[in-house]
Amino acid sequence: MAAIVCRNISDLCQNPFCLVVTAASLINIGPIVVGLQSLGTSFSCKGSSYCTISMLFAVTHIAASLYVASMISNRNSRRLAGQNTATSRFTWLLCNDTWVAAYIIVLLVFFAWLWVGIPWRIDNEVYDGTYCPHHVGSWVNTCIGCGFSYFTALFWSLIASFCVACCCDGKDYSPTYTYPNIVEQQQQHGSAATYVQYHSSQSKNQQTSPGSRYGATGNGGAAAAAAASVAPSAPPLVPVPVPASAPSYDPEIPTAVATPVVDGKPS
Repeated sequence: MAAIVCRNISDLCQNPFCLVVTAASLINIGPIVVGLQSLGTSFSCKGSSYCTISMLFAVTHIAASLYVASMISNRNSRRLAGQNTATSRFTWLLCNDTWVAAYIIVLLVFFAWLWVGIPWRIDNEVYDGTYCPHHVGSWVNTCIGCGFSYFTALFWSLIASFCVACCCDGKDYSPTYTYPNIVEQQQQHGSAATYVQYHSSQSKNQQTSPGSRYGATGNGGAAAAAAASVAPSAPPLVPVPVPASAPSYDPEIPTAVATPVVDGKPS
């Protein structure tokens, strides 16, 4: 277990997008600290409630940066099969991942939340409520300042990480083990559903092809398939005419039967 954790941490540190994780962690430490301090006060205090909610946003920022960086480092992710560079993996996550899309919405809400706190602090509304500590104003200042700083750091750390990934990161993020044909199917069709559909049709063809080789259908086809799988080296079958004395008008009597050929002569 410890070896797995150490390997994941090592992969994360070698990831060019670890700059985003570093920036998010350092800047959001302040709101987390003041948020924990505000938990010891009354939640009815407007400033304390603002700091507590800002702490939840800060934890979300750090978790989102860790998620993106770990997904880029995860070489055996089935969803990222076929994305073999850090830039292609980040682009795929940005455009297709549900959690990243949800975090973008969280970022928009957080930006609005910062602008809510500014008039509260200017008008000293952060002291509204009961049992507000006298330094709650400085707590709110920390949350607002770190919040806007996070947007700046996020922008520049993403730019820097993308440049490092394009210019300096030659690591191949191909999976350490492959899924059969899934990369090819995703490149051609872009969905895992097509991959399942394709292999279902292939398995059906394999089930029906032995019977069709002998020109048989129904139960006869199943018997021919079983014969082909058990004794693939059996002698070929050739039609042998029925004696002329057989009544030609009776539809129940076949006109020819299959007889094995041994040494070029019907047996």
